[in-house]
Amino acid sequence: MPKHLFLEGPIRSGKSTLIKKCLASCNITPGGFSCKRYLDDTGSIRAFGLVDPADQEVDGVYDPALHGDPDNGIAPEDPGIFLMKKSRGMQVDTDAFIRTGIKLLDVSKNADLILMDEIGGVELMSAVFRAKLTEILAGDIPCIGVLKQLTHARTMEKRAGKENDIAQANEDLRREIIESGGIIVSFSREDLASAEKSILDFLKENRNV
Repeated sequence: MPKHLFLEGPIRSGKSTLIKKCLASCNITPGGFSCKRYLDDTGSIRAFGLVDPADQEVDGVYDPALHGDPDNGIAPEDPGIFLMKKSRGMQVDTDAFIRTGIKLLDVSKNADLILMDEIGGVELMSAVFRAKLTEILAGDIPCIGVLKQLTHARTMEKRAGKENDIAQANEDLRREIIESGGIIVSFSREDLASAEKSILDFLKENRNV
């Protein structure tokens, strides 16, 4: 029986939505965190933020005051915002993972299941948050979540600069997940049923539901 399960697959292919659907069908409210996208009225992503898993919405409505607008010098009021779109590229705030991510994980110490949706990207550049991930994966509570594809991590690295070494950190995290007794499940819309079965089997085995 795997201790942890992480989905990996193409961007915006429904990985988070499928996990939330399976958790709801098993009547499980996990600890941990989710990443929420904030879209403007054209449907463009303007920011990403960390939220409590009880927030079931994958997408939210963008508000410059809450979610930030770097081009106009507006800092986000929401402490969980870690990525904001600029006219050229994105502005990253890895401290959001310390302010909000660690807080959400710390209050999950008595949870039956921890959701981490998603990991494997810019958050790995925070040594403090990376150490918390190691602690959680080595702990007794099973984890489920989304793992960023290595190809996407490499793209992020090129945009951020080689000194960030996001791809290597992603590879190291993959090894850690496997060594801690976890599995990484490939996801595609064409094989959704297989991924759903893997998730439900995992939840039943770990929660006896």
